[in-house]
Amino acid sequence: VVLILSHLDVPSRLRVGATCRAWREASREPCLWTILNVAPYSQRVDDGVVEQIAHGRSILQADLHGCFRLTDASLEALARCSSLQVLDLCDLRQISDRGVETLANGCRHLSSIRLSGCSQLTDLSLLALGRHCPHLRRVNLGYCPWMTDDGLRELVIGCHSLHTLILSKCPAIRNAGLAIVAARCVNLHTLIL
Repeated sequence: VVLILSHLDVPSRLRVGATCRAWREASREPCLWTILNVAPYSQRVDDGVVEQIAHGRSILQADLHGCFRLTDASLEALARCSSLQVLDLCDLRQISDRGVETLANGCRHLSSIRLSGCSQLTDLSLLALGRHCPHLRRVNLGYCPWMTDDGLRELVIGCHSLHTLILSKCPAIRNAGLAIVAARCVNLHTLIL
């Protein structure tokens, strides 16, 4: 049964779980939820869906790209997935520094995070990531207008393994911030401005 369920998309797996007790138990199998991709359903996904999916599951990768209805409540739900390693939050314009701080504090094994287009985020998000997520290797901050050299410094001080950093369309990141990146990120091989 689990093999069959593994071929279903996320909404179908959730619906099957509501059918009967046996199917509900099968649909909760941890191996079905290690990779979560709800981006194709971005128009319909809200905080309740993310909370339902994240509850008690060991999600390793989550793609929430473009799920414009999501707020900090979704980040709080994902923060309980302590094994989370790869996260795409691109274009989530309702999330704030508070949500990113909660997420970073709970998901200390993050190796990749995409925050491109999260236009409310500031240096406080970078501070939280730098303090709590030392394993970050890939960070996308494109189109985040409120992030500055100060926040970038906090990120690179805490994340020694960065090898990919995307800073395109970040007008408050200047040469001083790039100098800090050059000095601190010895493993960096991709920098996109």
